[in-house]
Amino acid sequence: MPMPAERGPYAEETARRIDAEVTRIMTEAHELARRVLGERRQALDDLSARLLEKEVIEGDELRELIGASDR
Repeated sequence: MPMPAERGPYAEETARRIDAEVTRIMTEAHELARRVLGERRQALDDLSARLLEKEVIEGDELRELIGASDR
């Protein structure tokens, strides 16, 4: 009895195309996340400093620190 295909019922070329697309999507998502975090670095630093002081931040203060009300 033959072993079932590891990738499912599709051809190797299809599997390569799927892998390439998943890699592309993941790379784009990673680059976007790094860009957003870089753009928001100061807000993140302020937030982490405040959390070290206070440990808990309520909604309004959090929105103020991250600038969510500006959006």
